[in-house]
Amino acid sequence: MGKLTNQNSILEFMVHNVRHDTLFCGCAVLWGGYIKLMFVSPTKVILPRKTKNDLVVYLNLGVYRNLHYQVNNQAKSKYNNLMFEQLHNIKFSGMITMKFRYIKGSHRISDKSNVLSIVEKFFCDSLTTYGCLEDDNDNFILSQEYLPTKYDKNNARVEIEIEDGFMADLVPDKQSELFNKKEEVTIYDREEET
Repeated sequence: MGKLTNQNSILEFMVHNVRHDTLFCGCAVLWGGYIKLMFVSPTKVILPRKTKNDLVVYLNLGVYRNLHYQVNNQAKSKYNNLMFEQLHNIKFSGMITMKFRYIKGSHRISDKSNVLSIVEKFFCDSLTTYGCLEDDNDNFILSQEYLPTKYDKNNARVEIEIEDGFMADLVPDKQSELFNKKEEVTIYDREEET
């Protein structure tokens, strides 16, 4: 899939690539030359074992630094497989900004940067694995931001919002003209909860 270069291709991109599945949080928004996509990441992966109980690997810094390198590679591979449905047909132009929000599953006090740092690493690696970004360095990712933590007893997760400034290479006058239009088109919103 080519780079996102104009509003018509953006709308076509959103219609064909926004999927209705349980992991995808939806919400593709076009405004002023930017596109926003929201993804949902798990906070743990389960690695099946033949003779023992399945291994639950929590995606946080404390676990990550103590994992054996083979288990770490298996966890990253499993994470990539889980993110396939959300990422496999998406191509960003580069120049993206990312926002991460940890939705914790209990009221226990948590250090969100322990969770978000590893989810960010795995997610950025998935972006490059599936060709969404050429690389996950500073030339393509302008900024990453950690948003305040929220609580959801039944569904711990990390919500990731990506803004793609695909028109960032336009001359400044044209940019301000586009940004002042304040157009917004919502293609898909989160499925209504029953």
